[in-house]
Amino acid sequence: MKKMMNKLFIVLVFGVVAISGLQSRAMADENAALYDDAIPEDAAFVRIANVSDQAATFIVDGKKQSVGSRQMGGYLILKEGDYPAEVNGLKEFLLLKPKSGLTLRYDGKSLVTLVDTFPEDTRKSQVMFYNFSEQTLALKTGDGKHVIIDSVAPGQSGVRAVNEVKMPFSAYAGDEPVASYEPLLLRKGQTYSYVVMQGDAGELIAQAKANTVDASVN
Repeated sequence: MKKMMNKLFIVLVFGVVAISGLQSRAMADENAALYDDAIPEDAAFVRIANVSDQAATFIVDGKKQSVGSRQMGGYLILKEGDYPAEVNGLKEFLLLKPKSGLTLRYDGKSLVTLVDTFPEDTRKSQVMFYNFSEQTLALKTGDGKHVIIDSVAPGQSGVRAVNEVKMPFSAYAGDEPVASYEPLLLRKGQTYSYVVMQGDAGELIAQAKANTVDASVN
């Protein structure tokens, strides 16, 4: 059971982060790779999506993490339970369950909790699509012929298990591509986040990366 759980939640850092769209933004991936015995079987995971134009400091259970403007933080590992959390002075209570994850969306004014679903089938890879724009979007293959995750409302997320593959994806508003992602190799048993955020001028910022645990935060 422990080895199965770790296969579901632990991803190696490949040093590949694909970022593109109507405006590109660099993302530094400083998360470390973790191996079988590093994560408890009943671990829970939490991270923030900082969609604001300012850096964010995330504090929970004595852990402190800094996440840059319009960036996704790495997951922090916690045990099951209730936790007071704080991001730049905004407070939220989190209910964490074993083998589950939460993403907190921070926009500079409020915190919104999104539940992350992790894969049950290690023979597949998992794609998470986060829509932090102001319009409903779908994640499709780059040519628009195949829908990966359909109709994600603003501020929400969707998830789908896919076969191991490497191909470009794009975010679509109806039939119109509005942001694109360079190909990532989606490996079996691992999870990936495809994110659309919105800049101050309304431009869309697309980011894609493997989901990792931030081992730099104690």
